[in-house]
Amino acid sequence: MLIRGCVILMVISSLQVNAQVMASLLTPSDSRIMALANSSVADNLSINSIFSNPASLAGFEGASAFYQNRDLADFKLQSGIVAIGTPIGPFALRYASFDWGMYYYAGNSYDHTLGITYATNLNEIFSIGLTTKIFDVGNDNGYGTSSIVSTPAFLVDFGIQVRIYTLISQDIFSNRLNIALAIQNIGSKWKSQSMVYETPKYLRAGYTWQADFSSNPILLQLRFSGEYRKLLNPDEPGSYNDNAHSDFWGFGLEMQAYEIIALRIGGEIGPRESSWGEAKKPNLRYGAGLSVSPKQFGSDIPIYLKIDFGFLPLHEFQEMTYDKKNLLAWSVGLQYQTTLFN
Repeated sequence: MLIRGCVILMVISSLQVNAQVMASLLTPSDSRIMALANSSVADNLSINSIFSNPASLAGFEGASAFYQNRDLADFKLQSGIVAIGTPIGPFALRYASFDWGMYYYAGNSYDHTLGITYATNLNEIFSIGLTTKIFDVGNDNGYGTSSIVSTPAFLVDFGIQVRIYTLISQDIFSNRLNIALAIQNIGSKWKSQSMVYETPKYLRAGYTWQADFSSNPILLQLRFSGEYRKLLNPDEPGSYNDNAHSDFWGFGLEMQAYEIIALRIGGEIGPRESSWGEAKKPNLRYGAGLSVSPKQFGSDIPIYLKIDFGFLPLHEFQEMTYDKKNLLAWSVGLQYQTTLFN
């Protein structure tokens, strides 16, 4: 069992909130994003990528709903997302919750985040998106009330994506490049009684290059992705999250055959050693996905069932002990891929 001290180390004082604890706000629960090492700022294949960049939702049509579950040591990070295309553009609603478990005498404590996203295509090249979020911490002390008195943080994410198409042969091979930029968690501070905490703000920049081989159906798709993430409000020099430990890099490769089966591998380079890997070295993770639709069996019904898994190998760190070799993330969703409004 991963020692609960691994999580207690992330909590500096009673109910203090920092970059490690705000999992519902800062950690993606989607298994595909995890497997691609968080390199999803320029991705627009899945609505779940709005976690990294709200502009990822631009151009979405139809309706979709996903549930995600990610293992974080002894605890679970869960989220749900629904999206719908409307005549004025697509909207998405996302809720995430991270259960800390029983924390001293505070009862069952948790943090949670609710966000609403809107995005639009400015033209064939540029897309922009905006997410408004509310982050808060709560608990259930067993008496139907909460012992945490707090003021939520009201935050905004803004992102842009640029699509660059390079078409060599429409029938045999095509490719496209997306580049993107996003800013996260701009807004107010989270307050609890006499304590005030500033939420970590991030700049994300990256690319996704996709190559399609053959068409109707596409026999093989390759997607290469990369992302740089920078903490914009580091702590004082010498502290845990100072400027010297504020840079993160992620790289991913996804291979999909016949638009049905996908295999993924990614590597993330972080500034510190942790349970996920060594400092300043690529820490690998991997995953797989399945997309099934009646259209694959000759039907005209445009409904897709999507199931994804991701695995994050654990790294021996600070004498922590484990009863598992990998942390698991999984997600399941339905997508109706056709225009709902004419």
